[in-house]
Amino acid sequence: MYYPIALNIERKKIVIVGGGMIATQKLRTLQGYGAYVTLISPTITDEAKTLLQALDGVWHERNFEKDDVNDAFIVFVATNNKEVNEAVSAAVNAQQLILRADGVSQGNMLNQAVVRRGALSIAVCTDGASPSLTRKLKQRLEEQFPASYDAYVSFLAQARQHILANVPRDKSRALLGRLVDEELEQYVAQGELQRAWATVHKWLDEANV
Repeated sequence: MYYPIALNIERKKIVIVGGGMIATQKLRTLQGYGAYVTLISPTITDEAKTLLQALDGVWHERNFEKDDVNDAFIVFVATNNKEVNEAVSAAVNAQQLILRADGVSQGNMLNQAVVRRGALSIAVCTDGASPSLTRKLKQRLEEQFPASYDAYVSFLAQARQHILANVPRDKSRALLGRLVDEELEQYVAQGELQRAWATVHKWLDEANV
């Protein structure tokens, strides 16, 4: 059983060994997190080249060497060569995180399927039992929380800071709970931010009476 956790990988060294579709998929998941990404493989896909460029990453166009994982925070093993995969595992120490695409039980971490809407992240994982179910649940969540949902999350963050700055601590907690309100969500979804803020300001006035 894997313990679910969110990691800050900004400025952390991430190493990917392999250059095929699995390695490319890992590069997609690393977009926007500010990690230092290094990929080791004699060849890589065209998409991987584009993704690496966007990440300002480094491609070592050669076979894996044991020193490649020195100081790596996370190591993704994404080759179809068992000998290479075993060599990477042998080079990683017990304090490093490693995911092996050829057998998750041989590593110590899993990637979760993530639906991200601004600051909101919803992760799904079946501990490797059923990747198909993981994908299906992710699709359902993407439908339940459309891309526009990030505007609502952004509004909540701004409204929270506004309340904390203008309402005494003994009253702010109740107001913060009221922010998760269906009416506010609908206003933001419909682009009626003025009405959403008017509602919040009404609550503020009531709280400060």
